[in-house]
Amino acid sequence: MLIGNLKPTILLVALGMNIACTPHAGRPTAAIINFYDGTLKHQELCKILSIGAVIDAAKPYEKQFLSDLPQLTRFIRTGRNPPPQRIYEPAPLIQAGLSAAQDCNTDGIKHTDKLFAEALASISSADQKTQLANYYEEWKKFLSALAPVPPDMTKTYPVFSPDEYLKRIDSALQPANTIWNNYVLQARDPEDFCSNELSTLKGNSKISDEERRIVNILAPSYSISTKDLEDLKKSTIRIGMSKCAAIALWGKATKKKLETNAAGKTEILYYGANKALTVKDGRLISASE
Repeated sequence: MLIGNLKPTILLVALGMNIACTPHAGRPTAAIINFYDGTLKHQELCKILSIGAVIDAAKPYEKQFLSDLPQLTRFIRTGRNPPPQRIYEPAPLIQAGLSAAQDCNTDGIKHTDKLFAEALASISSADQKTQLANYYEEWKKFLSALAPVPPDMTKTYPVFSPDEYLKRIDSALQPANTIWNNYVLQARDPEDFCSNELSTLKGNSKISDEERRIVNILAPSYSISTKDLEDLKKSTIRIGMSKCAAIALWGKATKKKLETNAAGKTEILYYGANKALTVKDGRLISASE
């Protein structure tokens, strides 16, 4: 009768069985984090290959400019107008980027499909499954956006710039990023994440490499910057750091106060009588001890 009243987890531990557990309530499962990490690595690889292919395709034009340079210099020195500037022919550049993008997408999508299936299998919530599916669909749209289009090509000569191309593909990734960030923030309360998981990165805290990897993957969803992570390692509070990083260093406040005026909203986090953090627009503006 006693065994029948034990919870399944307790019973398994009592029997000496090794079980996997979620260390922090609500945090995305390991399968979901692996899926997201897989999409990050794949998108960066495809960006590098696609952009690199376009730049390589532009090199013949740059070589042509170098061969024309002496003539252009003579025209300028004699006060004459140089011949009309050549323009890049966009078709070879577009085709090069398109081929690279298609090859990368074909090779990698099978792997991310497998990770996606494992991620869905790791959760039971229909709402969470829908959010993940929406993220994956938007992410696939981003992969399609890696194929260059004529407006991406700067047609001035002699310098080819991929700036317009980079802007467009970065913009194409934003919808997927927004869905993922919302998913993470809804799954794991920001203040709990900041005061628990993120705080493990401060100073010389000893955590497993896998836990460190997971926290680093989730951190950007909580507006944690690379500079914030550096400050955490040094256990240094810094004006301008994110609210989340400050909470990771000082912990949860004992009292909060929200002030609203013409300049906007300011939040004050109290830690006893003479210790407080002041936050505006998610960033630390003062710290008193």
